[in-house]
Order: sequence, then structure tokens, then C-alpha cells
Amino acid sequence: MCNDTYFTDEFIQANYYLENKDYQKAFYFLEKEALRKDVNCYNNLAVLYDVGYGVRKNLILALK
Repeated sequence: MCNDTYFTDEFIQANYYLENKDYQKAFYFLEKEALRKDVNCYNNLAVLYDVGYGVRKNLILALK
């Protein structure tokens, strides 16, 4: 098993905002990196859409 996991600065920053419950800022950074095909950000972005934190709840976008 490889431990060479790389997280982008935006992903790390988004997680900081998630931990501090600033979901709108977290969404901004997650969306920015998801557009660059960062799979870690896709997952967290889907969760925000699923529960409606920082964005309007949207199950279709959560699944997308």
C-alpha cells in the first residue's frame, strides 16, 4: 500500500473550512478543484450537495 497521497492546497484549505463549519468557503475551494478533476474534491462536494451545507440541497448534483 502506498502512502504517497497528494492533496492540493485547495483541498486542504477546503477541509479547514469544513472543520470550522464555513461551508460556503469550503464549497468554493472544492468546486474550484473539482473542475480540475480532483477526485478528493468531487467526493466532498457531493456530500455538501447531499446535505445542503453551503449550497442548496441537490441530490442530482450530489450523484453527478
